[in-house]
Amino acid sequence: MEHGGTGRRRPPDRPAEGERVHVHLDHAQHGVGTAACGPGVLPRYELRVGEARFVFRFTAV
Repeated sequence: MEHGGTGRRRPPDRPAEGERVHVHLDHAQHGVGTAACGPGVLPRYELRVGEARFVFRFTAV
């Protein structure tokens, strides 16, 4: 995988220049306990549908 026409190879986990990157952020996760193979989530840990607000920040690493 060439990196930006420079002849250098880019790591396979890096998108090519110009490729879109989609990020999906969850405010909360229900987690394991869907009752598909055992008991469901305890009532005090159930997620309820409702409006939620949260803030996130991207920083260079």
